[in-house]
Amino acid sequence: MANNKLLIAKQSNGRHEEATKGMRKWIKHIDLASPANLHAQYAAGAPLNSSSGFTAMPDPSRTVQLVVGAGGVACDFTVTGTRFGAAQSEVVAGTGAGTFQSTKAYDSITSLTSNVDPADTVDLQTGSGVGLPEAFDGALVRYSVDGVDTAITGSDAASGTVLIAPGSPPNGARDFAVVYNPAY
Repeated sequence: MANNKLLIAKQSNGRHEEATKGMRKWIKHIDLASPANLHAQYAAGAPLNSSSGFTAMPDPSRTVQLVVGAGGVACDFTVTGTRFGAAQSEVVAGTGAGTFQSTKAYDSITSLTSNVDPADTVDLQTGSGVGLPEAFDGALVRYSVDGVDTAITGSDAASGTVLIAPGSPPNGARDFAVVYNPAY
């Protein structure tokens, strides 16, 4: 099975960077891996309060997902890390058992906490959102999966994050392309 490929094309100040015959110039080609664990599995029994033991985030930066076991209860997870050299954090609401996605991509993870004991195991993994090489102006020009224009589920312009639609997560079989205007 082939690795996913994220192709990123960039527009500069509203003008396309031109290659031959008016085509957009693809500026980066990146392979994406399927979700991977970023920390050893957390056991139930106490609120999460972890500030070490995280594995390196892949390149490109990715969002994170928290996978809570079948006996999980509602709780808020606070993910803290870095993006573009600055600290950032967000609260990911868990509603019990299931998979819960962050909305920001991270270059590194520095801590994970929860407000209560999740009451079952928790896995911290790479999520299905992808971090572009820079922040963008808030409007993606084009996003496609396997050459077909596709709607995204959301984005976070300040962290340069594109949230990939359900059914299209990085799984080793799809090609992703993004055209965007960088934030200056």
